[in-house]
Amino acid sequence: MIATLNDQPDFAHRDPHAIPHELRDEVEMWARENRGTHGVIVWNPILGCAEVRLELRDSDPRMAAWRGGSLKNKPCETVFLHRQEEEGVHWKGIPLDELGVEFVRKWLDAGNMWSGRGRHKSLDSACKAADQHNTDLDNWMAEEAVENARLNARDNKRQVLDLPLVAVPANLE
Repeated sequence: MIATLNDQPDFAHRDPHAIPHELRDEVEMWARENRGTHGVIVWNPILGCAEVRLELRDSDPRMAAWRGGSLKNKPCETVFLHRQEEEGVHWKGIPLDELGVEFVRKWLDAGNMWSGRGRHKSLDSACKAADQHNTDLDNWMAEEAVENARLNARDNKRQVLDLPLVAVPANLE
């Protein structure tokens, strides 16, 4: 049996990661209305999700390095269209068939450009929160290392001096 493209549905021969034109137009319109710049939505094969790339304004301080020749590529603001099913698990890309024009507009309007969760409204606040989290984690790990060293020393002392793990009563009767 030979199947031809005419026997298959219209979408069967398309790339499953091709971004619909409606979404592309919506991202461009949102960028023009809200930022005065351009925007494009593309598929990121490494992360397995769609991402919105928004051009930065000329007045943005992040453009200085590019204008000075330090950066080869023009910097942009990237919004990943992904979500976490539950806290503590990996992020998963939102399937393109679930992405609608209204969904993408709501996602961009939420302002969760950098964190992906809507917790931070600017890159600075996201970086400060990440630094604070890393500092707290370092402090906790140092405390745990001291506690583990103390427990290891106690166990080594018991083994070297042949001390019982639990106190043994003198009279078992």
